[in-house]
Amino acid sequence: MFAKRIAIAGGCRTPVARFGQRLREVPAQELLRVCFTETIRRSGISVKEIDEAVAGTCIHLPDALNVARVALLLSGCSEEDVAAYHEKGTLPRESLAKSATKDIPAYTVSRNCGSGLQAIFSATQEILSNGHEVVLAGGTESMSNSPGMIRRGGFNYRQRDTIIVDSLLHGLQDPLTGEMMGLTAEHVAEKYDISREQQDTFAAESHQKAFRALRSGKFSSQTVPVKVRETTILGNVRELVVKEDEGPDPSLTPAKLAGLKPYFKADGTVTPANSCMVNDGAASCMVLTMDKARELGIQPDAEILAFAVSAVDPSFMGEGPTSAIPKALKECGLTSEDIDIFEINESFAATTIAVQKSLGICPEKLNPHGGAIALGHPVGATGVILTVKAINILKEMEKETAVVSLCVGNGQGVALVIRNCMDTIQ
Repeated sequence: MFAKRIAIAGGCRTPVARFGQRLREVPAQELLRVCFTETIRRSGISVKEIDEAVAGTCIHLPDALNVARVALLLSGCSEEDVAAYHEKGTLPRESLAKSATKDIPAYTVSRNCGSGLQAIFSATQEILSNGHEVVLAGGTESMSNSPGMIRRGGFNYRQRDTIIVDSLLHGLQDPLTGEMMGLTAEHVAEKYDISREQQDTFAAESHQKAFRALRSGKFSSQTVPVKVRETTILGNVRELVVKEDEGPDPSLTPAKLAGLKPYFKADGTVTPANSCMVNDGAASCMVLTMDKARELGIQPDAEILAFAVSAVDPSFMGEGPTSAIPKALKECGLTSEDIDIFEINESFAATTIAVQKSLGICPEKLNPHGGAIALGHPVGATGVILTVKAINILKEMEKETAVVSLCVGNGQGVALVIRNCMDTIQ
């Protein structure tokens, strides 16, 4: 158990958009700014009380290398200054000097798909070890804006061919084995004897659950709209507001999915439809001590009970939660049977089914509103997105405990255990 009780408040997320679709022109820092601004508003915590900010991301963009600090500074600027920044790409010193958040330090963390949860872990560690009381935590990813990079671009490449590297492609494969993440899912499917039919059925059910949740307004309280200035093919600029997730598709049935060819292995079982999508999105929350919440008169949404990180064979990276979850539960003296809701990232149907089988998770407790196969996986943001989602499900169902967990590329697992904070501060 922790030396201090740690709470979460003010959680929110953007809608999650498909690759190259409605959020394609919104950079990662803007997605995170929207969430930071909303979390500060929802939590009711003055910026003067925030000791630090931390955010997770995987794709580091050249115009926002420390995306946490860039988004934080912008969150303290006026809407006019933010609009000017996105139009010109810079802000005058005078505007930044007026930012309400300019005195708050911030840093960015990266643990592949676990980056968002790592931000929450890091925020907790700042409180436990550095004496902080309030830390703003988040995650963001604009996979649509993943850059092409030039190898050897930092020195003389004038007399040789220029090599352009697709950062998104390389981000989706293991840096040592060279295996695409989908191929590691094939390894897991074979090890756990998970059939193509099981994977397609799981994927279709994820879409059905997510669509029902979307249409019944289950996500509305956790989602903050994003304003988009979109350039049409004719060069005209139009403004729109993105309010809903783009992914859920109720027309996808197991029979329809069965017609797709395997993508990562000729005789395999993993297809694009029983895998997560490539997406854009962000999320954030306030991490603070329970004592500080009482002092400020703030009702937290959840309490952090434990977290853990584990390592597994990179070729079986989807197994990560099978060791991370028991490790986290042991830290807080709970078992899988004590947990009401499991939000396990659906990187692939095969990997999620493997975790479910390995830990004996009841199907009714697993991703009740669907998962990344339907809702998407903006990799650096997903851990926070799932945390916000789990908190809202606990509130809605009047349940007590939840586990949030993700497998992590290059062979790791991350897990977070939270408890619903009921009507009054405990």
